Amino acid sequence: TTIYKNEIKLLCEFKQYVFRKSKKKKQVSISKEIETDVNAHLEKIKEY
Repeated sequence: TTIYKNEIKLLCEFKQYVFRKSKKKKQVSISKEIETDVNAHLEKIKEY
């Protein structure tokens, strides 16, 4: 387990993880939804 002090790095790695897992299971549509949510959250973080 890795402890993340940087939330942006954590979210980017989570997005990659979800994409890899969904690609194996052929569930790309779910990963697209998660990706848009993560991108929206990243934009909020970058504004602060």
